[in-house]
Amino acid sequence: MSSFNIVTSNEGSLFLEVDGIACCQTPNVSTAFLKIIHLFDTIIEIGADAGGFTLLLNHQKKDATQLISYEIAESKISKNINRDKIDIRIADCFEDSTIQEIQDKILSGGRTLLLCDGGCKAKEFEIYAPFLKTGDVIMCHDYCDSRIDWISLCHHIHWLGAPESFYYKVAKTAWDNGLERFEYDLFRSVLWGAFVKTNIVGDRIFSLDV
Repeated sequence: MSSFNIVTSNEGSLFLEVDGIACCQTPNVSTAFLKIIHLFDTIIEIGADAGGFTLLLNHQKKDATQLISYEIAESKISKNINRDKIDIRIADCFEDSTIQEIQDKILSGGRTLLLCDGGCKAKEFEIYAPFLKTGDVIMCHDYCDSRIDWISLCHHIHWLGAPESFYYKVAKTAWDNGLERFEYDLFRSVLWGAFVKTNIVGDRIFSLDV
């Protein structure tokens, strides 16, 4: 059983810690993901960092759900992560071989949740969105609609970090690939932008129900 704690950073941000490993996530992220994580057969995380959020996902997911996390810098991963049980792969998500590997997993892995939390989230979103199947969900972390939106959100959740992904940076990719907002206000409140791959009929887009 994992342990969860709320910790204050030196800068004053409140963030979630799992089994003593920082998640770099606002504490309420646990509640948000618990609402939807049971929907997915495959979870792909780009940007494991220390692995704290990976542990949270592993704790919340269904037993049968496959979780794969990618991290480019092995030195970032906590030594307390049991990598015999947690599948963290050292790879560059912009390398052709990794792109192909993730594409294959999306296409063969049932309903997929793809989390863009690496060093260039909008680029990750742009590369991987075209591979999504109907019903798959893609998310970007450190996300907001605008800088004013970010300031307002962070004031309420005591978060002092800077935004790294904005709606305007992913809007064209979302439109081109038939993505609609998914549990948008819930996830925006914990600094994630969430979009679901939809069925497209003519020039109208219809979301699937959760």
